[in-house]
Amino acid sequence: MREELKEGFTYRTVVAILFSAFIMMPSLLWVYLTTGQAIGGIAAAYATMLIFGELGLLFLSPLTVHELVTIRWGASMAATYGAGLLFNIYFRKSPIAKQYGVADKIPLWVVPPETSEAFVERIIWHPDWTLPLAIGYTATIISLISAISLSLIARELFIEVESLPFPTGAVAAEIAESLSGLRPEKYKI
Repeated sequence: MREELKEGFTYRTVVAILFSAFIMMPSLLWVYLTTGQAIGGIAAAYATMLIFGELGLLFLSPLTVHELVTIRWGASMAATYGAGLLFNIYFRKSPIAKQYGVADKIPLWVVPPETSEAFVERIIWHPDWTLPLAIGYTATIISLISAISLSLIARELFIEVESLPFPTGAVAAEIAESLSGLRPEKYKI
């Protein structure tokens, strides 16, 4: 018999996703800028999932498996969008892009011009950022809708019809089950 589906989007998952967006993402951007390695949203997602899962266990209110899986996917999305904006800014101001003559040919809907006050004042709440942010967030929403649609089709084909295991879901599911306290026998010594 299949397990009953439960709600995973709760106030606790919203707090975890906001934590990932406002705490983990700036940290990951700093790592990206200092090392050049984009460890990205997956690391932030698992770290957020572990932090909030352990906090739930410490406060004797463990998160459910559904909440932990929602945190993992929501945190990975929340932590990845800002890196693209940062790369576009860097590319606009890059000496190599200027040397090849492409820096001034980047459209205004990708990143504001180099002479913009948004760069001088280093603020994102400048009117020059309206179009790049609007297009970026619209593309993110469309990408999310297409990913969910294709995931539902793939789920029906591969999990429901062919009964195949989800290839990357096993690790996240195992972590979520451990952190939710579903299997306490794993902790016996």
